Amino acid sequence: MADTRASTEFANVRLPGGPLGLAVGAEYRRERLNDVPDQNAQSGNILGQGITATTGKRTSEAVFAELRLPVLRNLEAQVAARYDHYS
Repeated sequence: MADTRASTEFANVRLPGGPLGLAVGAEYRRERLNDVPDQNAQSGNILGQGITATTGKRTSEAVFAELRLPVLRNLEAQVAARYDHYS
């Protein structure tokens, strides 16, 4: 898994409530699962136990951005966007 984020304020771009803010980030994740029950459980030698076998993997990627708009000293608006991709 990798995750990175950054944020800043633009001192030269001001609204009545203060400077404009920007945050951006990206994520990457790779997951893998391999659940193989014990041979005794598979053959039915253990009573009263439900078993499952699972194998799988997936990756996910995301990028996002958020804009902070200080409309007034006590009122702030935000605009955000995010894109996710899953295998």
